Amino acid sequence: MKNARNENQDQQILTEINLQIEKSKHILITSHQNPDGDSVGSQIALGELLKLFNKKYWIYNDGEIPKKYRFVDPDRIIITDEAHAEKIDPDLVIVVECPNINRIGWVSDYIPEDVPIVNIDHHQDNQNFGTINYIDKTRAAVAEMIYELFKINNLSPNKLTADAVFLAIYTDTGRFRHDCTTPEALRTCAELMEHGADPTYIADNAYYNYPLSALKLRGEVLRNMEMHLDNRVCFLTVTDDDLRKTNAQPPAIEGLIDYGLYIDGVLAGLLFKDLDNNEIRVGFRCREGYSILDIARKYGGGGHCHAAGCSYYGTLEDAKKSILEDLKRMLDGAQ
Repeated sequence: MKNARNENQDQQILTEINLQIEKSKHILITSHQNPDGDSVGSQIALGELLKLFNKKYWIYNDGEIPKKYRFVDPDRIIITDEAHAEKIDPDLVIVVECPNINRIGWVSDYIPEDVPIVNIDHHQDNQNFGTINYIDKTRAAVAEMIYELFKINNLSPNKLTADAVFLAIYTDTGRFRHDCTTPEALRTCAELMEHGADPTYIADNAYYNYPLSALKLRGEVLRNMEMHLDNRVCFLTVTDDDLRKTNAQPPAIEGLIDYGLYIDGVLAGLLFKDLDNNEIRVGFRCREGYSILDIARKYGGGGHCHAAGCSYYGTLEDAKKSILEDLKRMLDGAQ
């Protein structure tokens, strides 16, 4: 729970963001590459807020929106393909749920030099790259922080906003399972329901509406899972061949990493994505009482204590061998 000093600091930053929005006319919203539920929900909610401010805005995001999150973008306002992005000249950029400005991909080409940037995030390793930095590591999801902008302006969210913010909290807490699930987050979800958020509708779209190809991909990846360190570590791997074999698209990969921790006794679950030449993207998850953030940082990545990621430049075999040694030191050292 926040103390009074932190709440006062938040109010001051929210006021600064408000003033920056009020004096801007053309606003670009973006987030990290390969968007997840929090980044999608945050961007949509922020867009709905800017409508109430009568601002012209664009949402550009590098990476296709997973089909399961498209229900909060019914008008397809999030542009994910640079070929469809119009030339713009924003006088304000708002980056949400992104600890490093380098992670916004091609969208960086649409940010003019010297334009003010508002950085809204909850990651522990955020680099404070903004002109205004609203960083709150205690928040379950960044969309919670966007919702505070509605409150400070005494604005009621419409149903789309309520669904988008609820989706962000619901997915970033792992369906209210992760230890980032706070009383404040649950109270926010209760408020959102009062504004029309539909938990059943959100859950059905986000977790019970997979394309057949996505389920086949899960089957292929689980069939080839690897157990290490006396079954304390689970490695899952997805390759281009897996996608071709199952006719799945890259967004179907999202959520696969969670399966590693479904196994009794597993303390750390990793997903290795071998999709690009010489770059292995690695996702980390671990249980409470452990932290994999330092390992992710070792390879230039980041994230949270229990959920992080990085890129390994080399072969898949070398990536697994090197990271497994790090995991052994981490787990043995925690005993």
